[in-house]
Amino acid sequence: MTTLLAVYDKSGPEGSLKCVGRCDARCYEASSPECTCVCGGRNHGKGQTIAMENTSALFEVMAEEWLDEHSDEREPEFRVPGDMLDGQ
Repeated sequence: MTTLLAVYDKSGPEGSLKCVGRCDARCYEASSPECTCVCGGRNHGKGQTIAMENTSALFEVMAEEWLDEHSDEREPEFRVPGDMLDGQ
């Protein structure tokens, strides 16, 4: 099951990272009308290909917003695991 979007915070043991939400096949392959994942319905029932396109576009907007808000800081390194690039 491919996870397209995951949100982490430091609520794990001793402040470690913990996944607090994700968008995966349970969402983008869903047939029910209600979405409860972190995509807010953007990928719900759309199928993997369209959901990947939606998530990529959303990432671009989020990255630009972050850079605008943190322009005086060091630029982040955005990385995508190599296995997520397969088939594109």
